[in-house]
Amino acid sequence: MADERLPTRSQDFADETYRRLLALATMLALSAIIVLAQTQAPPPKPQGTRPADEEALQKAAVIKDPQEHAEALIKVVNDYPRAVYIRNVIFYLMRSLRPMINEPEKVRALLSRFVEGTASAPAYARAEFYYGIARDLLNNGILLDTAAGLAQKGVALLNEEDYVDNERRAHEQKEAYYNARKPNRKAEPFSAAEATQQYRAFRASNYATLGRVYFKLGKIEEAEKTLKQAYEIKPIMEAAMGLADVAEKRGKDAAAFEYMADAILTGRLPADGIERLHNLYRKLHGGKLDGLEDYLDAKYRRGFHSPLKVERYKPARGPASDSNARAVLAEFVTGAGCEPCTAVDLAFEAALERYSRRELILLVYPMHAPTSDPMSNHSAQARHKFYDTNGALTVYIDGQNFNAGEGLATEAERVSKNLDAGITARLDAPAQACLKLGGAGDRRPDHLVAQGQRAC
Repeated sequence: MADERLPTRSQDFADETYRRLLALATMLALSAIIVLAQTQAPPPKPQGTRPADEEALQKAAVIKDPQEHAEALIKVVNDYPRAVYIRNVIFYLMRSLRPMINEPEKVRALLSRFVEGTASAPAYARAEFYYGIARDLLNNGILLDTAAGLAQKGVALLNEEDYVDNERRAHEQKEAYYNARKPNRKAEPFSAAEATQQYRAFRASNYATLGRVYFKLGKIEEAEKTLKQAYEIKPIMEAAMGLADVAEKRGKDAAAFEYMADAILTGRLPADGIERLHNLYRKLHGGKLDGLEDYLDAKYRRGFHSPLKVERYKPARGPASDSNARAVLAEFVTGAGCEPCTAVDLAFEAALERYSRRELILLVYPMHAPTSDPMSNHSAQARHKFYDTNGALTVYIDGQNFNAGEGLATEAERVSKNLDAGITARLDAPAQACLKLGGAGDRRPDHLVAQGQRAC
């Protein structure tokens, strides 16, 4: 039988001491944890999350079955009738229907269901829907009667106040998202003037689509009238091409060429349109293209008017040839399809007039963003990689990222002032290095010798 002795007083004391030491150690450990928690940096704030309407739209977008896809998009519209990116609904709808282009009646049935299912949506949303559907049907050459009916309804729903309000809400939602991700970022202000300019383009596009559908249906008089309305609102590429169609139909090649010249100067004319322009020019000039580029350059200069007034820079410290002379290096990542780059393009154009090349050096790196840019090259792409540039537009001044703002031409003055402030701040900073350029050998012209030996 095991010896089950009762604990002695010394054992009791040892056990009690152990318990007290254990309690003390536990208390010290908890205190350390509390102090550590109080002194550590607070947990990072949650990153910006996608709004519920965008989340619902993205879930609907990946549905493969066309019928289920259409029903899911209808539900998104009815659940979020004031979603700021409601126009994207039509992008996803028409993308799913394009594989059915050879089954137009199936497409018609699904479109009828969508139009019926979203009949209670706000006027702005329906204007976007009807325009988007009509444009896609026109571009694919199917259901032109349906396209005409929807385009007519879309034009009737156009409302500037609704459009600008949606742009304002979209801007606020975008800013909230970016601010949540980067609280210290410089906010981009909302511009009602820019939104109004965008509405003009949207309105012109609606009329141009309707006019082009009329032309395809053989309604030449209605087509010309509607296309001229679009052209007067804003001479967009689609309106110019539509009027060229009408002119050619009537045997007026010279007028057709002028409209096509306007179309290419928008910067949006596709390859087949450029070929058409060339063919018209050859037809009018003995089969040759000689002089076309000079003509287009002159036409552009006559029509372009910068919104910016330029005054030559006057340095506060004296002429640029003094001992502290320096040049600012500006680098601009842009893209041919980047609309928000427009204001920065204009601002840099003004800066090149304001500053001499001894004060400002500009390097431009075209990027394939958001669309392919024919001016991009390996050198530009290497610079994008060097800076780890995420997209157009991006500006660097003396190697540092600089936020001058963005926007259409309406924002050029604001962006130009910001850019000018950044350039002059660097010009006023003391020079910390000097580069001297000179040639080798005895046959250098005297003025190069003098320039190469100039003291810094």
